[in-house]
Amino acid sequence: VQGDYLYGAPASGNRLTARRIVEVNRHPFDRLKAFYFGNPLDAKLNSAEDLPETTLNDQGGVFLDVPALSGKIHSPLMVSVEGSLHEVGGRTVTRQLDVPFFPAANLVGIRPAFAKDTVDVNTSAEFELARVNVEVQATTTTQALAVSLVREEREYFWEYNSAEGWQRKDIASEYPVTLQKVSLDT
Repeated sequence: VQGDYLYGAPASGNRLTARRIVEVNRHPFDRLKAFYFGNPLDAKLNSAEDLPETTLNDQGGVFLDVPALSGKIHSPLMVSVEGSLHEVGGRTVTRQLDVPFFPAANLVGIRPAFAKDTVDVNTSAEFELARVNVEVQATTTTQALAVSLVREEREYFWEYNSAEGWQRKDIASEYPVTLQKVSLDT
């Protein structure tokens, strides 16, 4: 990070506070906005973490140590670093750097061919699959893709307790409907 005043002098000695923000990006490509990429269970990766406060050196610069992500990642992410430079008089200047993260060179996306995430009774659920690289170019493979269709049902109910009053709750159940191998060679 380099901090300079408007007239060019380095902002030496000023405080810098920063945050790392991680968000799952299910729609990372503008050209394929209707497609979902990654694993919905990766939503647990969404986080915001304060980084250690630091002070700019005599030249108005400092290296910001942003910790690496840990664990297995299956979804595209947007990793942002938001830095706030605090002037001596109390004014704060804030800037943000957004960096897309892709867990693999090629990603498979799915687009539902039905509206509002709901399939009519006694009809088939149809989907379109796309395998693209990070430049959004279609890629091929000879390896079949294992695809499973899971039906999710939610039962809603109301629960009362003296601390929170009435609360709407739900129980989600998942039922595998089909499992098949799909070739994405074209």
